[in-house]
Amino acid sequence: MFLTKKSKCFIMLFLSVLLIINPFFSVIFIGVFSPFLTFLERKLASFICVSFAIVFYCTLQPFGDLAEYLDVYNNINNIDIFDYKRFGMGIEVLILFVMKIVSFLSDGNKFAFLFSIYSIIFLLLVSVCKKIDNRYYVLIFLTIFLNYGFLQSNSYFLRQIISVLFIFLMFFSIRNEGKIIYSFLAIISHVSGMLALISYVILQIKSNKKILGVMFFLGIVIVFISYYLGIFSYILDRLDSSSGKFSVLNPLQILEYNISFLLIFYFLWRYKAYICKDTTSLLIIIFAIINFVFFWGLIKIPAMSNRLALFMCAFPTILLTPIIKGNVTFWFKYQIILMLLIINIVPIFYTLYCVELKGSELNFLNYQPISSNLMNIIKIILDRISGCLPYISQGN
Repeated sequence: MFLTKKSKCFIMLFLSVLLIINPFFSVIFIGVFSPFLTFLERKLASFICVSFAIVFYCTLQPFGDLAEYLDVYNNINNIDIFDYKRFGMGIEVLILFVMKIVSFLSDGNKFAFLFSIYSIIFLLLVSVCKKIDNRYYVLIFLTIFLNYGFLQSNSYFLRQIISVLFIFLMFFSIRNEGKIIYSFLAIISHVSGMLALISYVILQIKSNKKILGVMFFLGIVIVFISYYLGIFSYILDRLDSSSGKFSVLNPLQILEYNISFLLIFYFLWRYKAYICKDTTSLLIIIFAIINFVFFWGLIKIPAMSNRLALFMCAFPTILLTPIIKGNVTFWFKYQIILMLLIINIVPIFYTLYCVELKGSELNFLNYQPISSNLMNIIKIILDRISGCLPYISQGN
């Protein structure tokens, strides 16, 4: 649209060479230039970025929560997926169902599970990005992929990441049938998916005061389910036992988790006359506020604070939806998304640089997330497929 044919040919040649030498930087350049590409060119750009993201994460060696998922996967044939207490007292069956299928098709190959689960995550993510804007979706995808909170969360909280993505799809769904299906999938991915219902409650109360009785009854049901699942006692136990280092998030983490969110809220207020105010946008704003309250309300419990505010910590870019769908120019949208990308780049590059120095368990691409070339990545994939998947630390 804004580039000449000659300029596009030069850029494509440059990116092709860069893709071989350094896929990581190539993906960044592809995302930055994607809004200027044609529909078919963006399809190719999307395929490259999503494929790299899947490969990037599925080369992680198991540790911590990820190792626990692999332990469950190793024993999936001995598990009754509808009566597995560790995952939401038997409610969070979706990931167990995926494990069953993948284990059957791959004969229990561990890499196959990681590849499958991260394929689901990134295909859901790109679907959400497309619903925000069809011209900017690759750049939006890249901005989330290069978010520090997303990198941390997507390495541990697989069920919750999937749940939040289904929540976004539920917000974007036009038909009631779609909303019901996505809300169901969100809850069976992780019980925290029930938090999205609060957004609908607040929106309905705002537009229809008569709905208060129904919402009050729904609130009682949610409280009862939470009590049955032991969520209240879990939170109280954590509050009672939290002290010292465990009780406080790293100040840099708190800053990183909040800066993008607060900046976007400022832009929403600053340009409120131009933003989109449809149901989807209102639901996203309400859900964002709920996440912000949960983050600070449970700040003494890092595991809870991060998990229940996953939208805020890992997906702040989605909060740009009312602006991107609003009555603003092409260049304004591009600049505001690009600004968010630049804010994300510093902490993400520092984190990945530490990985390169082997100072982190986030061992993407065999501790070479930034410097790997295409041949290195192919070799790592072949090693993983062959069954070479050593644990860094064993799961429980």
